[in-house]
Amino acid sequence: MLSSEVDPRTAAAEALARSEERLRLAMEATALGTFEWDIATDRVLCSPCVKKQFGFSSEQLLTLESVVSRIHPADREAVRATIRAAMESDGPRTYAGEFRTLRPDGHSAWIDARGAVMFGNLSTSPVCMIGIVLDITERKNQQISLDRSAADLTTANRLKDEFMAALAHKLRHPLTPIRNGLDILALTGFADPTQRRACDLMGRQVRHLVHLVDELLDASLVSRGTLNLNRELVAVQSLVRRAIDIVREPLEAAGHDLRLELTKEPLLLEADPLRIAQAIANVVENAIRYTPKNGRIIVRVGADANGAAIQVIDNGVGISPLLLPHVFDMFGTALPADRAHPEGLGVGLALAHALVKMHGGSMSVASNGLGSGSAFRIWLPIASAPAALSPRGTTRRRLPPRRRILVVDGDPDSAELTLTLLQLMGQDVRLAEDEQTALEIARQFMPQIVFAADGSDDVDGYEILRGIRTLALPEQPTLVLVGDGKDSIPPQESAAPTFDSYLRRPADAAAIARILNHPPSLMRALSRVADVKPEKAS
Repeated sequence: MLSSEVDPRTAAAEALARSEERLRLAMEATALGTFEWDIATDRVLCSPCVKKQFGFSSEQLLTLESVVSRIHPADREAVRATIRAAMESDGPRTYAGEFRTLRPDGHSAWIDARGAVMFGNLSTSPVCMIGIVLDITERKNQQISLDRSAADLTTANRLKDEFMAALAHKLRHPLTPIRNGLDILALTGFADPTQRRACDLMGRQVRHLVHLVDELLDASLVSRGTLNLNRELVAVQSLVRRAIDIVREPLEAAGHDLRLELTKEPLLLEADPLRIAQAIANVVENAIRYTPKNGRIIVRVGADANGAAIQVIDNGVGISPLLLPHVFDMFGTALPADRAHPEGLGVGLALAHALVKMHGGSMSVASNGLGSGSAFRIWLPIASAPAALSPRGTTRRRLPPRRRILVVDGDPDSAELTLTLLQLMGQDVRLAEDEQTALEIARQFMPQIVFAADGSDDVDGYEILRGIRTLALPEQPTLVLVGDGKDSIPPQESAAPTFDSYLRRPADAAAIARILNHPPSLMRALSRVADVKPEKAS
């Protein structure tokens, strides 16, 4: 009698066959193979794709050692150690590892093998290891390529930072005689108003170039993580006023109306006043640069969430939504390349953003698009324990008293113009171009102030000032190091400096005059490493 019912055993066998076929097709499609190692007989059974991956023929009988012999020599011992660890482990008896195969034809492939140690029903000893093998050569090659690209980018970025630092350093040397030459022209006067206007124009351009060089150097220091912060307790309102003074000249030249809205509530920061003022000035300068003439800029300061919020709002050209996320990128710009301001390097906002982050703050920008202006916001944490601020003295405008000055500079052009500038300021000056000459002149001349330039090939300012300090002269002179910035001072010098004051190259006449106006005893009572920079006189 015929039955329409299918035998359950036949149905199960057919289902199993279909399942195995699906598994086989899936494994072939993914180059996934299986293996089983019988520990007692040392026989290794594996699927055809595994034999192909290791370079075996389909008929070959395999042992564990024959399989291991097809592993790259550099990876064999690690594979053996991983297998032993899986068999001897008190925890999970699993195996996982990535290694390279090396076939007889010289072809090499990356393999990811995973398995587990199996035990008999009544046995505590392992009887076999089973697992899967996957060819991951393509993924590994992609990873190697990405790693190589990342290493190349890291090297390129490091070389870029080193180039920027070297460029800024080299540009400072010619700027020093140029700035001193302009100061000399200004001191000697002009008979022709045209000459005065030309000198003023060149002075503005030199100051702009100095600003660009400073930005390049600071960006390099930030990128390399070598920028040092000299924190002190300071009111945010005073930093904002200092920032406005820094950009006073371009602000007035553009004819902008700047409104300053400062909270009366004292907001004290534990910050590097020079760097925070620089960050605020960079943001305000950006507003000045990208706001058409006779525009409106608001600088607003208030308390916000245990911090101080500084907003810079302008009615300038605005920022495209596509460029808004990249405003703080180094060498980026808020405008398309064909509309970017010709005087900018794309460093100012990135540097401001980095300086604010170094102080534990944040910085953001908002704009409704081109033609809608922009609003930048700086937030900085207020000091946890406010204290009274020590009053800062003001710079008095008067002729410097006549003093005995020794200038040590290995750059003949810079040395000559510094000599001339000091002589025009009524000083008794001697010049030395190397350490031995400087020490000889110091013994005989007994200078009251020594300016030693650092950074040239023939002159080490630190060693010269250290040598003069050890001369034990009857009156110890004020020692002034002239260099490329406090961040270039070696750590040992910052801890126990051999100099009394510091001038960042190229120093102008006003910065030099401030040192001449202070008696040596007062200079040594001041901060040991003072960053003497020109400030706008009120």
